[in-house]
Amino acid sequence: MKLNYNVRIVIRKDKERSDGTCPLYVKTTLNGKQLVKLSMGESVKKEDWDSKNQKALGKGYGLFNKHLHQSILEIENFIGEMKSRGKPF
Repeated sequence: MKLNYNVRIVIRKDKERSDGTCPLYVKTTLNGKQLVKLSMGESVKKEDWDSKNQKALGKGYGLFNKHLHQSILEIENFIGEMKSRGKPF
């Protein structure tokens, strides 16, 4: 059976804070079933979040988006390494 992993950044609109921001989580799925949902320790206003492209929109989010992208790459590299070693994630 082939193992298909998916790593996405999701915004938790149900956990909106008093400053109007919502926390971001990394959601990892295996063959369509959620494995892990971890807080990234970052938050963004829900109107500034592009769910399709998994990034913040607007001025001043360039470095923030690079950080998010780097986090996803690190997780995907870890998963790839575990798969190549034959170890479960």
